[in-house]
Amino acid sequence: MTMALGVVTCAWSRTTYAAGSATPAALRRALDPKPAQPADVVDPANAPAPTGRARGASFLDLGTIRYLSPATPREFWLGLDFGGVYVPDNLIANFARDIWTMRLTFPWAVALTPWLSVGGRHELAWYDAENVRAQYSNQEVSIALSPTTWRTLPGVTQDRLEFGFEAHDMFRTTLFGDNGLRQVLHLGGIFDRVIYIGYGMSHRVRPKLSIDWNTQGRFVWLFINTQKQLRTSARLRWNPRPAHTVSIESVGFLIFREKVQAGNLLPRAGIIGQFAAQYDWMSKRKVGLFARAWFSTSFLSGTSPVFEIREEAINQPYGELSMGLRARW
Repeated sequence: MTMALGVVTCAWSRTTYAAGSATPAALRRALDPKPAQPADVVDPANAPAPTGRARGASFLDLGTIRYLSPATPREFWLGLDFGGVYVPDNLIANFARDIWTMRLTFPWAVALTPWLSVGGRHELAWYDAENVRAQYSNQEVSIALSPTTWRTLPGVTQDRLEFGFEAHDMFRTTLFGDNGLRQVLHLGGIFDRVIYIGYGMSHRVRPKLSIDWNTQGRFVWLFINTQKQLRTSARLRWNPRPAHTVSIESVGFLIFREKVQAGNLLPRAGIIGQFAAQYDWMSKRKVGLFARAWFSTSFLSGTSPVFEIREEAINQPYGELSMGLRARW
């Protein structure tokens, strides 16, 4: 009788495993006295924020407005941007000249510690309207802290408390006469200086979707006058694949001017809007490319107050395309 039961039991076991209805691993999971509880399942939107190289590994934030910083000590972000626009004379009312602009920018950032980084932008630009060509430079340096590095907030991948300085100079102007004569003027007094303090965060709302925002207070010296600016911006960033990033950005400036600025009567207060769309790609060798389209309701007003010499410049919309390289190590 005992031998018969043993034969039946072995036959039943072989039949069950062969049919695939249960395996030793499956049986162990079924008999586990403590199965996974709902509280043990982590919502991707509230997962712990990635740190170090996992944070923005395929995206280097080196734009005019920065929401992210390198987080690994001695990690470098470098860029080379080339941008500009060409506008035929028939596209601008009451302006019978072709206009073209070109600029070359070297942005960079480096992490000193997981919560401290420094960065900057160094730019040369040319603005040509056939009879006059202006050369312009932009120098910017900033330091950024990440106060939440030591405590994780739900969905926050990084925050930035930033302090910075900007210098915009119109250092050379070339005048072209009708008879072919050219006069070069080396300018020393057309400039502005900006100091600012700002704060922003990056929120991961979905595994491939993030929202970044930044608010900045800016104080401007323009010639012998001053301005006060409040700038707010937001960016939606999507990573369809690890090496690819698509983003759209919206920026608003609220500007308060003195009654007389550079000897001209200008509006005491102004609102400026800017919009941008960008695509980034990063290779496995840590070198990538980007392309960006940018539009502003005013010709560089807010971004570069040195151009606010006349009201026509404030009221003139402007846009440009740019592309370039990105690298990190």
